[in-house]
Amino acid sequence: GSSNRKLAVTNMICESSHSHSVLTCVIESCWEMNSTTHFRYGRLNLVDHTGSERQKSS
Repeated sequence: GSSNRKLAVTNMICESSHSHSVLTCVIESCWEMNSTTHFRYGRLNLVDHTGSERQKSS
């Protein structure tokens, strides 16, 4: 948690401490049908960007 937190300076504020989260969900499926092995893989990335400064000002 805290060791991964980053701080940055923008033109609007001296120090920004907004948190960002990334959750990656991986689903794998393997099955056999008619002597053939089938494999299916999927990945879902959820990203949360909390807060934002106005782009024109920063």
